[in-house]
Amino acid sequence: MAGLSEFGGGLLLAAGLFAPLASAVVLGVMVNAIAVEWPKGLLQGFEFPLVLATAAGALAGTGPGRYALDEGRLWQRHGPEWAGASITLGLGAAAFTLLLRAF
Repeated sequence: MAGLSEFGGGLLLAAGLFAPLASAVVLGVMVNAIAVEWPKGLLQGFEFPLVLATAAGALAGTGPGRYALDEGRLWQRHGPEWAGASITLGLGAAAFTLLLRAF
């Protein structure tokens, strides 16, 4: 499920389609990847997922850009409120997944 989420969210994010939702998916998967790699430390484990999670959060706020498939469409959403919703959704999904993993 994580691989499918990472692939689908990354594909949507790269295409600039449904950017806030795609950012939330990528952020949630990367937070879980960071949790798995945490014992290895910063320089040997979770630095790459941390960069990807940061980029996903930044793209949620700024929007996908001029060449995105969302550009000019009625469903295009970006800005601080959408970034907050996207980050909250991604972190909430990650927390739920980590709680399920603990049991």
